[in-house]
Amino acid sequence: MAYALVRAASKLISAPRPRTVISRAKDGVEKVSTRHARVRTPRAPICDNYVNRLRNRLIVVFLIATLAPLGVTVWVTTLLLGQSLRFAAESRTQLDEVSRSLERTGREFYQRACASLKSDANARRVPVKKYAPAAAEVREFWDSGEVERFALAGAEGERLEYLVRQGQEVWSYSAPLEVGMQRLHEQIARARESVDDWKSRDWWRGFVYTYGLLAAGIWLAFFGLLTFLASRISRPIQQLTAGLGSLAGGNPEIRVTAGRDDEIGRAIQAFNHMADQLQQNRDRLVYLTQLASWQTLARKMAHEVKNSRRERLGVYGAGGADRGGRSG
Repeated sequence: MAYALVRAASKLISAPRPRTVISRAKDGVEKVSTRHARVRTPRAPICDNYVNRLRNRLIVVFLIATLAPLGVTVWVTTLLLGQSLRFAAESRTQLDEVSRSLERTGREFYQRACASLKSDANARRVPVKKYAPAAAEVREFWDSGEVERFALAGAEGERLEYLVRQGQEVWSYSAPLEVGMQRLHEQIARARESVDDWKSRDWWRGFVYTYGLLAAGIWLAFFGLLTFLASRISRPIQQLTAGLGSLAGGNPEIRVTAGRDDEIGRAIQAFNHMADQLQQNRDRLVYLTQLASWQTLARKMAHEVKNSRRERLGVYGAGGADRGGRSG
């Protein structure tokens, strides 16, 4: 009897691991059957190098979606800027030419006005004012030692005065001008200053550098924001992918923290629910497998015991027959 039990246990231990199959009959009664199968090694978890694909794709899509329009915008802007600067340069060149021409015209007009006033003064065609050398109006002229002088008078230089020495007196002749020479001189000076300032600065390079730095700064700021958002979106997906890999590797106790209420959060909740169901089914399968193993062991032990009794009964029957033949 003990030998039979040991033999049955050794056969059960050396046998392949049974696979439990649960079937449900038409009457609702579950039946448990075991099939021997070779144990498979669990698959390795998914490689971590592939969990960042979503984030990388989002970044690549952002780069394609922004760099192409940004390049076109920069190209169109620089083209329009070049045309505007060329037009401005042509305008400044024309302003420079006009200011120089106006300066020459004003100088010729002043020289002709001086010659005309001197001619009229010599011909006594204009009234004359006589001043003593000590008069405030002509003292500076008298002290300078000049024989004659032309000077502009009036708020805007609209009058021309001619001062000349006559013995111990200073005679002054005056004639109106059609334009204010002082105002004209100031306008020409401002125009020349504007042209010189334009020529001294590289407007094209300055605008391109400023525009490029501004565009690059804005793009980098949005790129950083997208990287942050892509990481925020891909992080729970990475956790879910790692959880799936761990679950496929044979760890049904893995769970992923669901801190969101969107589609990704609901997917994580579904994964946790699936892991709970798998763990429950695994525990139940282990229990049913143990139960089936004990049932198989009991059947084998019963079979061995039954065979042992038959062998003993056969031995006992043969011994009784021999004793009966001898007694006869």
